Amino acid sequence: MGNHLVRMGIFLSLWFGLAAGGYAAALNPPRSLPPSETTNTQPVAARARVDVYILRGGGSIFSTGLTKLANQLKQNGVEPTTLSHGAWRRAEQEILQKRQKFGRMPIVIIGHSLGANSAIHLAEALQKKGINVDFIASYAATVSLAVPSNVRNVTNYYFKKGWGESMTKGSGFSGRLDNRDVSTIHGMNHFNVDDDPTLRDEVVGKVLRYTGRSTASKSN
Repeated sequence: MGNHLVRMGIFLSLWFGLAAGGYAAALNPPRSLPPSETTNTQPVAARARVDVYILRGGGSIFSTGLTKLANQLKQNGVEPTTLSHGAWRRAEQEILQKRQKFGRMPIVIIGHSLGANSAIHLAEALQKKGINVDFIASYAATVSLAVPSNVRNVTNYYFKKGWGESMTKGSGFSGRLDNRDVSTIHGMNHFNVDDDPTLRDEVVGKVLRYTGRSTASKSN
């Protein structure tokens, strides 16, 4: 418990010291995101038929590996929407609007750190709307959360020895939950787990299954 509190204190110090502005923007997002964040420039019908949301960690300054993941998805014909962890309700609204306009598409949520927490919060909100989530990739969630029953498949990278929590099955959950301990991988920690090329290739490959493609371009 003592070590956990120390890690949390360090994280919060970095977050508030370096990213106060970014956090405020996440809670009060502008009408339009800057080009680096708004990735869905093509009509949905022209993109691969899978709706992907990437949720960054605290202040959007730590999850740099998620930018590479988003770029790799684009190279494979998938246009994800990247948001700060605090903007997950915007993702909920987008999903509802697309569902009404285009019908059902597979839904994928990817999150790191606080963004991993928000991935579960987003899934819970969608559960209340009767919408299933096909796949969640979670990197080092800061708290242990229960996966709701509307989620079909979860890969959660966590640290048995380190900062990044495992997840549990929520009430009625009948999908697949893979808690993957990555604490034995040399040099990997809470702040860089999202930047590992092997894990990135694995996540991209799983996302592409929902597009009907069996192969993916690899990380550089």
